[in-house]
Amino acid sequence: MYIDFFEGLGRFQVENHIEECDNRPLDVEEAQSPTPPKFHSATGQRAPTRKTAFTKLPKLVALALGDTFIGNTGMEGGGAELNKTFILELLEPYLEQQEKETLEILKSIQDLKDSQSIIKKLDAMKAGEELITIGGYTTRHGGHALLYKINKEDNDTFQFTVINTGAGAENHLTETDSKKRKIKPFYILKNIKKEKILDKDFWDSILELEKYEDTIDGKEVLFKHDSEDIYWRIMPFLEGNRDLEEEKKLRSITPQRSGTCSYKCLLALLSTKLGESEYKRITFLIKYTSMMKLYQELSRSEYFDSDNI
Repeated sequence: MYIDFFEGLGRFQVENHIEECDNRPLDVEEAQSPTPPKFHSATGQRAPTRKTAFTKLPKLVALALGDTFIGNTGMEGGGAELNKTFILELLEPYLEQQEKETLEILKSIQDLKDSQSIIKKLDAMKAGEELITIGGYTTRHGGHALLYKINKEDNDTFQFTVINTGAGAENHLTETDSKKRKIKPFYILKNIKKEKILDKDFWDSILELEKYEDTIDGKEVLFKHDSEDIYWRIMPFLEGNRDLEEEKKLRSITPQRSGTCSYKCLLALLSTKLGESEYKRITFLIKYTSMMKLYQELSRSEYFDSDNI
């Protein structure tokens, strides 16, 4: 029943000409490649986000409600920038002032695609400040979305955190009880020297993961990016110390079951600013308000009748 519903949402989106906000599906994960790609400079630019989150309401509702059911239904994928807007637009009328202030962290997320801009921002940071940018990798048939969070420490060093809910999370701390396996979606390196975090080659290497093809020496090259590039090829350059104690203090989650990472990584970030009860209230509000919004949209459509679903 649930699978039929989300497949129906996919057909509704296609047949009503609801456009994609991003021409790169950054959530559909693929099998890992045994050979990391060779480093080269990244120059590509991401397609701009469309007018409003609600132009993609069916897929966004599927991400919020259907992680267990939407695999291979056409409802996976999307971008973290759009999902951020979706969450904020949904919740705004229902939030108390303190909750609105907490959700400011979502507004602070940036989608930086130029290494020089990133380096300039990091170099200007003061102790206690942070920068959050959208990351991940792209392949010909999909990819994976995550967040990078960089904090300036007190002694002119930096902390680098990968916020990841899917592919590559086997590198994170895990918890297993009698019912299910959970992960810590945070991988934290601390005590990173300034010259390391400001290194242009490091950020070029991070950014190149969001391109699956390029022209090098006049030849078209296809890359087979995967999570190993992030954890085993690029991050070791930082020479930071793993902060396991801090990771243990943060919220555990059930790993994503389908291509919902551009949405799930935002919830993981929110969990660092909310207590248990506040977090449950916010996630409930997202699910409830998104479903009500979808119901209102579908009630005005003739598509969802007994012949289609």
